[in-house]
Amino acid sequence: MRSVASAGVLGAALLLASCGGFTINTGITFPDNSNLIGVSCPSKDVCTTVGNVGGFGLKSLAVQGFVAKWSGGIWTPVLVPPGPRTGAATSDLFSVACASPVFCMAVGDYEPRGKSASTPLTRETFAEEWTGGHWTVLPTPNPQGKPATAENVLAGISCLSTRMCMAVGRSSSGSIAERWDGHSWSLLRTPSTGALLGVSCTSPQACVAVGVRSPGNSGTTFSLAEHWDGVAWTEMTTPNPTAESQSEGTGLNSVSCVSARDCLAVGGSAFSIASQPFSLRLRDGRWSLLPRVPVPFAGASGAALNGVACPSENVCFAVGGYSDNKTIGHALADMWDGRKWVSQRLPSERDTTYAAISCTSVTWCIAVGSSGLPFGVADRWNGRAWISAS
Repeated sequence: MRSVASAGVLGAALLLASCGGFTINTGITFPDNSNLIGVSCPSKDVCTTVGNVGGFGLKSLAVQGFVAKWSGGIWTPVLVPPGPRTGAATSDLFSVACASPVFCMAVGDYEPRGKSASTPLTRETFAEEWTGGHWTVLPTPNPQGKPATAENVLAGISCLSTRMCMAVGRSSSGSIAERWDGHSWSLLRTPSTGALLGVSCTSPQACVAVGVRSPGNSGTTFSLAEHWDGVAWTEMTTPNPTAESQSEGTGLNSVSCVSARDCLAVGGSAFSIASQPFSLRLRDGRWSLLPRVPVPFAGASGAALNGVACPSENVCFAVGGYSDNKTIGHALADMWDGRKWVSQRLPSERDTTYAAISCTSVTWCIAVGSSGLPFGVADRWNGRAWISAS
């Protein structure tokens, strides 16, 4: 999920930017050991990507949230608080949504500072707001009454305006949904004991979230979808590409809606020793399986689609990754043309996995992820081909 950034060291002294406890060498597009996990582009001139950076990119081995802004064809690291004002030992940003070039909201989780090796692990929800000048940490609620080892994570977000964002994730006891009203985040009741990983809203009264469920804590997962009608979340019936008795793990990672009644979701399904990406289409309240998603390598393992963006009703782009028979990772990108999935050639295919994608039109998208080196990677669709944007 991360790729190579070109160095560009031309003899001049390289700028060093201190960013949340680590040092970024801006002669390289993305810092060492960075993972790009989310991206949002309100226009083709402005994008924001989020993720984490750790190890060699930090003064310590701790992992911390990372943000970069795309403007004028160049990625620039942006200073972000490493965690809530009380401090954070580690933090991650998993998703970002930008309602305009001057408003973005990023979500993830953090480990409170002060934990020791003997202290039970606790992760808490985390949100940061961009208002055109700087990033600000916002208080987010966590489900109450959880065990000491609670893990509360916000994994996906969708924003319609500065006064309407919906974030989803998981806790130790089930799915989480939180709503931003322009002033504060509030926790919403959700029906599932699963985990929500992605969300797409077309109005304040219409959001669809997807993820995974594990009936009876069996350890085997299946696809999950929930719908928000402005008042409550309800669980939806979703098909799975593999019979439940044969599945070793199925889930949905991302969803994109063009209207309240038309969404496309993507994920992956494992069975026996193989795995395959799959997709579902929501039409008029009913989910159905779409035709098979092509993978370039016939014996692929670990194949899954991690992100999807639908710039129009009949055109969607989905990205992810797979491993070949030598366990080398490869990026994966497919385009839905209204009837079938079409595999696309990529500039950062080898040793790379895409995590997310954002499209402003059918001729302009940005996909982000990481490579095995590891560096963050960003590639761009120009309507004809994918080209490097790192």
